[in-house]
Amino acid sequence: EKTLTGSYFGSARPREDFPRLLGLYRAGRLKLDELITHRYSVDQAPQAFADLEAGKNARGVIVF
Repeated sequence: EKTLTGSYFGSARPREDFPRLLGLYRAGRLKLDELITHRYSVDQAPQAFADLEAGKNARGVIVF
């Protein structure tokens, strides 16, 4: 017998954790922007996925 267990938000408590994380980010204490290596426009989405597949960019963001 096997059991598959999923998770929704991991162990996070969204109502408590998300506002706290947002506050840290706004205060400059949670550095998220520095994790983004490249920003792509929506028109550049195919290139973003190609770069990801080629290993050129692991933390690219498509900006809508």
